Amino acid sequence: MVSRLRASGLAALATILVLSAPARAAYHGPFEGKWVYIYYLYQIYGGDEDRIVAELKRADVAGVCIKAHNGAKDLDSPEFARFVRRCVAEGIRVAFYGYIYLEPAAGRTAQLEAEAAERMVKRYEQEVELYLIDAEGEAKDNPAEARVFAREIRQRIGGMVKIGLASYRFPSLHRELPWAELRAACDLDSPQVYYRNGDPVANLARSKREFQAMSPRLPYFPAGDMYYEHGLQPTPQAVTAYLQACKDDPDIQGTLMWAMWQLHKVPALWEAFARFPWPVRRPTAGPPAAPTGLSPDGGAVVGSATVALRWTPPAAADPQRLQLEVLRTGGWRACHGWTLRGDTASLHLAPPHRGASYRWRVQARSTAGWGPPSAWARFRWQPGARPAVPTPPPTPPVPPAPPPVLAVTGLAPAGDEVATPHVDLSWRAAAGALGYEADIAWWTGSEWRPYYTYATTAPAKRFWPQRRPTAYTFRVRARDATGWGPWSPASLFRVR
Repeated sequence: MVSRLRASGLAALATILVLSAPARAAYHGPFEGKWVYIYYLYQIYGGDEDRIVAELKRADVAGVCIKAHNGAKDLDSPEFARFVRRCVAEGIRVAFYGYIYLEPAAGRTAQLEAEAAERMVKRYEQEVELYLIDAEGEAKDNPAEARVFAREIRQRIGGMVKIGLASYRFPSLHRELPWAELRAACDLDSPQVYYRNGDPVANLARSKREFQAMSPRLPYFPAGDMYYEHGLQPTPQAVTAYLQACKDDPDIQGTLMWAMWQLHKVPALWEAFARFPWPVRRPTAGPPAAPTGLSPDGGAVVGSATVALRWTPPAAADPQRLQLEVLRTGGWRACHGWTLRGDTASLHLAPPHRGASYRWRVQARSTAGWGPPSAWARFRWQPGARPAVPTPPPTPPVPPAPPPVLAVTGLAPAGDEVATPHVDLSWRAAAGALGYEADIAWWTGSEWRPYYTYATTAPAKRFWPQRRPTAYTFRVRARDATGWGPWSPASLFRVR
C-alpha cells in the first residue's frame, strides 16, 4: 500500500535534507569481492612484504583484514605499518580485527580492549575502512561487559570506520554470546561460516537466514573456510562452491576467507581461492584534492545560536570527514569529528564552549584513498555578539556541466509513504549501463545516517527497511565500460 505524504510533512523533510546533517561513517563503497584474513605477517613468506603483496595481486584480492590487537595489547610494528601502507598504495583495501576477551578479573576489561582498538584505528585512519570485533568463547555470558565495550567502541571509532561483528556462523548454537549487546555497536555482520568438511552452500544459507532474522537486520559480509585444523579441511571444490554462492547472492557483495597464512599448509585451497574470478573496481586516479571555500574563517565572530560550516567538496569524494578543535589552556584540543557523505557541503552545529575560539578542516576520500586536508579555518563563537570580522563571501557558483550520458533519472518512490514490509526502489535504465549502485540513508529524528549501498545490474532493487517508522532517501548512479557516472539527486520517501 502506497499513499502520498502530506505536502507540509514532505516539505519539512526536504528542508532537513538540504541541511546535510552529520552521519555515521559512510561505506567507502560496499565491501566487494574476495577479502582475506591475515593473522601475523611473519607467517606468510617469512614476512616478505613484496612477496605477500605480489601474491595478493595475483589472486585479485580486493582487501585484507589484519589482526590489530589481542585483548588490550595492540599489535603495531614498523613491519605492520609498511605493509598496511603498501596495500593501500597497490589498490588493496584494509580492514582490522581485534580479539576481545571481556575478562575484567584477568585485566582484560572492555575499556582497555576498546582503547587498544582505538589506538590502532587512529594510527591508521588514513588507510583502514572497517574494524571487526572478534568475539568468541571468552566473551560469552558477560552482557554487562559487552555493553560497555559496544558503547566505548562506537564512541571511539564509530566516526572513522565501519564496525562489524565477526563471530560464530549460527547464533542459535551460541546463545550465551551477548549478540544484542555487541551488535548494538555494529554496521554489519561478518560471521565465520567455517563449513570444514560440511556443505558450504547449506552452511552459508543457514547462517544468512539466522542473521537476517535478528533485529536490526544488518548487511551480511561472511567469512569462508580454506584452512586445515584438527585433521579437517574443506576441498578445493568446496572453496569454489562457497565463493560462487556468495557471488551469486544479490545481498552479498563480498566475502572474507580464513586465512592467508594457510597457503603454505594447504596450497590447493589457496589456489582455488586465487583462481576464482571476482573482479572489483580498482582506483583509477589519485586521491581527491582538498576541500575549498571554508566558511566561517579568518577569526570571524559568529553571533548566531548555531554555527553553519560551509565548504566546497572536491569531485568524486566519498566519504568526507570534518575535524573541529577548540582553543583551551595549553593549545588546541580535539573537540569532535564527523564522517559525512561525499556530496555534503554544510554542517550546522552548536559548539560546546561559548566565547571560545575554534578551528576546523575537512578532508575527502575516494577509491584511491584520503586526499590532503584543507587548511584550518578559524572562528570565534559568541552567541548574541555582532560579528567583528565579516564572513567571507560565498564561493562563486561553478557553471553547470552538460548532462552526463549515464545520468540516472526517474527514481521511485518519490514523496510516497510505504506501508509494506519491503520497499521496491526503481529508476529509468541508463543507456549503456552495465550496473548500478543504490545508496540509501535514513532519518534518525535529528540527522541523516547512511543505511546501505546496494549493487545491482537491474534498474530496480527491493530492500526491507529495519528502521521504521521514519523517512528514507536514496540516490543511484550507473556504470558503463568507462566507469561510474554521477549520483542522481536524492529521492525522499517514508515508511510506516
